[in-house]
Amino acid sequence: MKLEHLVPLRVQILFALIIIVGLSFGSSQANADPGVALHHEIDRLLVSVPGALVLQPADDSEFLRRVSLDLTGQIPSGAAVREFLMDHATDKRAVVIDRLLESPAYSRQMQQVFDTWLMQRRPDRNVPNEQWTSYLREAFSTNKPWDQLAIEVLGSDGTNPQTRAAAKFYLDRECNTDDLARDISAVFLGRNHRCAQCHDHPIVPDYKQSDYFGIAAFVDRTFLFDDKVRKQKVMAEKAEGVTAFTSALTQIRGVTPPRILDGPEFCDPILEKGDSTAASSAEGAPPIPPFSRRAQLPAAVVLHPAFSRNMANRLWALMFGRGIVDPVDLDHAGNPPAHPVLLQLLSERFVQMHYDIRAFLRELALTELYGSALPSSPTGSAQIPPGNSGVTLALRKLTPEQLAWSWLRATGQVDAELQLLVSELPSDDQKSATSAGSLRSINDSKLYERLTVDAQKVIKVFVTSLPGEASRSETTAEQALYLLNGPILRKWISPRPGNLLDRLMHETSEIQLTEELFLNVLSRPPVSQETSWVQETLAASPAERVTTISDLIEALLTSTEFRFNH
Repeated sequence: MKLEHLVPLRVQILFALIIIVGLSFGSSQANADPGVALHHEIDRLLVSVPGALVLQPADDSEFLRRVSLDLTGQIPSGAAVREFLMDHATDKRAVVIDRLLESPAYSRQMQQVFDTWLMQRRPDRNVPNEQWTSYLREAFSTNKPWDQLAIEVLGSDGTNPQTRAAAKFYLDRECNTDDLARDISAVFLGRNHRCAQCHDHPIVPDYKQSDYFGIAAFVDRTFLFDDKVRKQKVMAEKAEGVTAFTSALTQIRGVTPPRILDGPEFCDPILEKGDSTAASSAEGAPPIPPFSRRAQLPAAVVLHPAFSRNMANRLWALMFGRGIVDPVDLDHAGNPPAHPVLLQLLSERFVQMHYDIRAFLRELALTELYGSALPSSPTGSAQIPPGNSGVTLALRKLTPEQLAWSWLRATGQVDAELQLLVSELPSDDQKSATSAGSLRSINDSKLYERLTVDAQKVIKVFVTSLPGEASRSETTAEQALYLLNGPILRKWISPRPGNLLDRLMHETSEIQLTEELFLNVLSRPPVSQETSWVQETLAASPAERVTTISDLIEALLTSTEFRFNH
């Protein structure tokens, strides 16, 4: 069979999608109604039935800080907190959610989140990080659907300059079959098959060695090719090769065609004589096989039910601090979802929403659960029904990126740098830029470019440097020392026109100084005891006012309250 006789890939995708999605909806237990907003359906499942969660609403400052961190990766400015607290509109939470989702900071936050998920903080190898992050940022700025983004990442071979950045997932893993099989399974499907490479998983019966190699079979013919024409590394694929494996425990041998978990097998077509070898389009260019196994992978992944289930669960974890299946890459029968019907609903609605991540996050942010106080907070509720522990809000540490950019926001470095950018504009443009609401005209990319160098120094301290690992889960000695004497943090606190310390030094009222300090750093007004504490601290060293204010800022920046998302 010649390659041109095969059914076009886009037709396979459409046909299979109709069948799989139709079957999925027909057998649903969640009874998803696309005519009802998803956040109302979630509320119905969690808080509107007897014995459900008992929630207390979060106060406005707590909500604004939480949603700003989750959707933009940084705390709100003090001015934004003050404006939100003074707004008495009944729909102000929905309004601020929409504003954050449309901001450039949202695209940067999602770029950072998906970069960590997809590349796991690996060092650059064949695709520069700037190209990759620019590709991701553009994808979220234009609201590219997740299925399309996944197809691009899994389908690019690095030969086309327009799509080369998407090939970083393959190229920076240097087409290593084991790395790819493990990460495709974990990142795209929520199944961590790391311990099923040599034998069936010793603890998780669902994770079979044959499933691991079924995924590996899509990519084990793929190899890194030194393209002399383009003068760069690209991907190439052999025309033949059998995927065989042997259990290290039983010594039983097996052979498998490409397959995604329990999905259908993708068998190689029967080729005509002379078609079984790879051809090359040009001298020095990568060979082109008559049939590509890897070309079948994007559709096979996207059409498997685990694909939508996994991302719905990951996005829930992003917003609520804990997956309905947790950890998010250990989805199996022995680790069932805390609320199976809820996860089914989320998975179905995510597909119905055409994998629209922005719209999906908006619905999660509008739920009563997301807008509630933490169960462990003074205003929160401890009345959590058994079996619902996985669908409560969880207290979690700020990610390294959130910590760095929130420090930049709190210390006023963002404002100071923006003020400097305005001063560098022609005089007529300066007047326009400083008028009400027109600071958006300042080049956002240029602002972040100036701040990124210092931010990366902080981020580096709070993550591991080992490839394939995410953030450290515990505080290290290096991190503790940095909180006590971090040079970059002290630099950001130092007086500079327009930054927080500069503004506080010009406050004549200690009450106003305290309010400005707390609004900018902790995103809330101070309570009476905190106002007294600031006044007493300033009164103790009147001759060293600048140093004292600097110490107050640092104390709040390194506090537990600041370093956690709550």
